[in-house]
Amino acid sequence: MITTPEQKSLLAELEDEANHLTKKAERHERRKQFLEAAQYYKETLYRVRNAASLPLNKKQTKDYERRIARVIELHNQMIYKARERRDARHMVRGVVMREPGVLQTELYRRMPQQPPEMVREVVAWAVGEGRLRRRKEGRTYALYPRATG
Repeated sequence: MITTPEQKSLLAELEDEANHLTKKAERHERRKQFLEAAQYYKETLYRVRNAASLPLNKKQTKDYERRIARVIELHNQMIYKARERRDARHMVRGVVMREPGVLQTELYRRMPQQPPEMVREVVAWAVGEGRLRRRKEGRTYALYPRATG
């Protein structure tokens, strides 16, 4: 099937954008970045839908269907991970508010439904944002709510 130079250019642009979105979606963790990736996702789908009127051969069509399926899968994974992180933040904050000075290693035991790396990530984020304080206690850290006043 012969395509015009304009169609080839648009297809190349779509392919670059899909690759860029896939890479961006894989590395973005924070809320702002997540929202940017979601916006790119929507824009990419919009452009692909508009390009659907182009005469594509079967191989090109299958390739774009696979790419779109992968982008949707990554998008859904990002949503799931964002929800997991939000739940972990609430749980960590609740435990630290109820028991100031709780050890970080104790959080892992109290939150068995959360992977330890998620708990570490949430604690590091909360400390970086100034929402929690931590103090070295042997090989772990004692966690405290943010100092008021």
